[in-house]
Amino acid sequence: MQWLVWLATPAVALCLVIFARAQTAMFKGGTDFRLPLEYHPASNGVVRLKTLLTGAKFQTVSNSISVITLTRPRIENYREDGTTLIWTAISPECIVNTATRQVSGPTNIFFRTADNRHYLTGVGFLWQQSNSVLILSNQTFTWIDRQDLSSSPGESKDGKMKLPLAWSLIATVKLTAAEIELPPAKPGLTIQSSNILFDLVSNSILYSNNVVVVDKPLGTNQPETIITCNWATAKRSAAGMEEIVAYEKVTIDQGDKHARGNHAIYTATNEQLVLTGSFSAENPLPHLYLSSSGVTQAAVRIIYDRKNNTIRGEGEAIMTVPASALKSGSTTNPNGARKIFP
Repeated sequence: MQWLVWLATPAVALCLVIFARAQTAMFKGGTDFRLPLEYHPASNGVVRLKTLLTGAKFQTVSNSISVITLTRPRIENYREDGTTLIWTAISPECIVNTATRQVSGPTNIFFRTADNRHYLTGVGFLWQQSNSVLILSNQTFTWIDRQDLSSSPGESKDGKMKLPLAWSLIATVKLTAAEIELPPAKPGLTIQSSNILFDLVSNSILYSNNVVVVDKPLGTNQPETIITCNWATAKRSAAGMEEIVAYEKVTIDQGDKHARGNHAIYTATNEQLVLTGSFSAENPLPHLYLSSSGVTQAAVRIIYDRKNNTIRGEGEAIMTVPASALKSGSTTNPNGARKIFP
């Protein structure tokens, strides 16, 4: 018996080594990666998919099977039925921590809603499934459909939102990677910033560091409106963008008109951006000036009206007119200093 045990021991050890190597090979990597990240709460005993991560190829990082590299990752988020797509995010590659359900990477990421109304991209990202937050860290770009900025982009007779046929078709079709990487080819408002934090539960967005907003008019002969600020927030609902708020050193430039202030709120109900606050110590009120004439108007608030593509002052105002802009015989102040308008 002893010699039988002596012969069997190496064989058992060899089997264990072979088994361990097989297990290691199994977890080293493979193709067609698929990992459900989140499920909707069970309804009538049925659990439905909420967030799914897929990829072309995966490989473990070091000896941990919970951290993997993934090529051509795609994150898809679904409505309560588990099949209707809400949004998709793709990237060339990423790192996945299956234990914490975090997806991150230093490369480009492209985010697009299924209704074709909201598009984001940036370089460097982090997706946290635990709180449904998407962070884009560099060279971010946002595209928002013009109709998404209106309180009534289209309504049916029963008062419910009526989407164009193209939107309905896109919402039911899974887009290719090439289609997701490009913003929709239709008029939209764009936002550039250094960083974006997108809370996909509350549908609120934080734009930080040198925010630039470009709003192009529908008319070809009208100037575009460019808005800059230090940081901004946005709130989106199922019906569209509810509001956008700009903070600190807010500028609005539209052709010959230039407005300056410290705080601006855009609301979709009236499609107006209201600028208030002091831009600098020299200007205690928000002000609007014309670059061609040098005429400056300080007012309680400055209004950018998107419907009419105009900028105007409201409330009691003080207008400063340079002497060179005054005509001889004018009834205004001949010194060209300032005149108060009700």
